[in-house]
Amino acid sequence: MSTNPPVPRPTTIPSLNDFRISIGRQPAASTAGIGPTLQEGSVNTNGSHVSWDDLTWRIIPAALKKYQHSNYYRDDNWENYAMLIYYGPPNDRTEMCLSYDEKPLLVYQKLKNAEKNPVFVLKHIKDMPSPIAAAQQRRSTQGTSRHVSTETNSNEGLVNARDSVSGSAIVSGVQTPVESLKSLLSTIIPASAGRGAKREMPPPLIVVSYAIAIYPYVAEQEDEFDVAVGDTFVIISRLYDWLVVQRDPTGAGIVGTDTSMRRWVPDGCFLETVMPVASTITEAMASASSNTGARAPILPRSIISSNFPGVALMDYKMTAEEEVDLVKGDAMRIFKVYDHWCYAVKETGNRGWVPSWLVGKVPRIPNTGSTSATSNALMLGFGESN
Repeated sequence: MSTNPPVPRPTTIPSLNDFRISIGRQPAASTAGIGPTLQEGSVNTNGSHVSWDDLTWRIIPAALKKYQHSNYYRDDNWENYAMLIYYGPPNDRTEMCLSYDEKPLLVYQKLKNAEKNPVFVLKHIKDMPSPIAAAQQRRSTQGTSRHVSTETNSNEGLVNARDSVSGSAIVSGVQTPVESLKSLLSTIIPASAGRGAKREMPPPLIVVSYAIAIYPYVAEQEDEFDVAVGDTFVIISRLYDWLVVQRDPTGAGIVGTDTSMRRWVPDGCFLETVMPVASTITEAMASASSNTGARAPILPRSIISSNFPGVALMDYKMTAEEEVDLVKGDAMRIFKVYDHWCYAVKETGNRGWVPSWLVGKVPRIPNTGSTSATSNALMLGFGESN
């Protein structure tokens, strides 16, 4: 049983005037963590009162209605916005994207009671590109060329570690309460005590596993591999957040004996599988549930990376090859969370990046072999918000 006290709720009906709301960007540290407030918005108090139990998908339309005269709003379609909450000291703000099925006001109140100085931020979804798109944009705007290893067959999507991190972090698939989320963050390109010097290879694993890249990386040392999305490897050994791997171009899982062909890579860039990647794809394509024409599907049961269940709250149409379509009610497993996007693998094996605000939480219940029954109980009537 949890020992955390319940979040106190004021007895009055809350108004959006009671909460600090910014739009479009992180609140500036120079103003003690508070960005441009929108109190100049509509004074229609009837439209600003909300319930403590209202979900994000109801709070966003209310905020848009209240502040409809603000110059920041050029799009009144609430589905084109995500709600974030920033909290913590001005020089170390943490940002958290709220799913459409979360209760923002209760999260805000909890952080406020903990003196975390929370501020809501509404962001247009066009300002929240996928991790792959964001990494490619950062790379293209730099205009500088870097050495790319000739060992890889494809240079597309390769991004230097310094370009790709930019203060963000990748989280493996675990569900955590707000107060402990930050403690689980680890940079997608983790630090290494051996950086700057050749690292000794750790002992090989008794049983090897396999990996397919879902995020790019450009080697910064001679003992590292470049990684492009879709590259496949055999995992030979691991040390903290780094893997020692051997390239596996065919995905057949053949382990070579030449140790000079092994290099380090950050494990945050990969899905780890129990079988050779080619075998997992063949298995998924042969499955009746995976007869969708998806490119290189992998069934969730073939992936041994940590994960948690989720459900699609709305339809989503992929805009890039590294993403995946969602249909409202789709059950999925979430394996990575990065830059407010999730890497999802559906029960069909279809996989890719999806916006985290469109993924609902699934309560922890005894495993019945499927999450589809749970997803039915979580569906939200979004059409009723207008």
